[in-house]
Amino acid sequence: FMTDDHIGSLMVIVKDIEDRYQAFVLDADEDIDQFVSRFNISPFEPCGLIKPESTEISDYPLVTRMEMFREYVSTIPDDFPSTSDISAAAREFCRREGQPSDPDSRIILWLDMEFSLFKYIEESRYSGFIHSGFESIEEFLDFANTVLNRRKSRAGKSLELHLGAMFHDYSIPFTNYGVTEKNKKPDFIFPSIDQYHNLSFPEDSLIFLAAKTTCKDRWRQILNEAGRIDTKHLFTLQPGISSNQMEEMKDESVILVIPKSNLGYFPKKYQEDILTLNSFIIYAKNKVGM
Repeated sequence: FMTDDHIGSLMVIVKDIEDRYQAFVLDADEDIDQFVSRFNISPFEPCGLIKPESTEISDYPLVTRMEMFREYVSTIPDDFPSTSDISAAAREFCRREGQPSDPDSRIILWLDMEFSLFKYIEESRYSGFIHSGFESIEEFLDFANTVLNRRKSRAGKSLELHLGAMFHDYSIPFTNYGVTEKNKKPDFIFPSIDQYHNLSFPEDSLIFLAAKTTCKDRWRQILNEAGRIDTKHLFTLQPGISSNQMEEMKDESVILVIPKSNLGYFPKKYQEDILTLNSFIIYAKNKVGM
């Protein structure tokens, strides 16, 4: 597990009986995402013990944060708010608490706040239902699948929403999910999908950005999403990628964009080729003429 080929993999150690443990190495993005979603683990805290979830005030960094969560939950009429609504509420709570000025620290704070809020909503909405029990196995499975599917779909969608909000804050024009060749829908095209389809618009003024929480396997999915743009940028929360895959990405003109705090997890040889979110924002503003 401690070899270069396993950089970015997830090792799970499970206590079997006293003084005996089993270890499992998850290499595939889908397996890692499924495990993290199943146990509702924040992408920024994969190392540690998995504890039973609770809504005690001590579980949250600030009492004021708990108060904001309570107020928010009391005002939402639906069974469960959309990912868009939750992510917007999380950013507003971060602004109330006070947030860092640099985008790399800010997006981590946004994601962490949203993750805490999401867990709080789950507990507040479903704790009573769980304690009352289920009338059948089918009812239990339907409920469990609803919860797990929501957890799994939320993470990737929220990352895109927060990135979009960040680009809005810096007045960088973009199109989200614009349609390109073969009905592909890239996460972000700068400055717009209309300019992408305008063949008189210079190709070197276009930017492609994909967003994936993990990308050990999935980075290849972006290669054919925008034929006019040779260099592909990929924002990821992946804590490190092997030298072999970094070399493959370089050959395919894929440039990683990551939170600055994750840079140390990547092979030193390739760190100078990686952009932080702040450096990407500077690059994008210059590229699209802002």
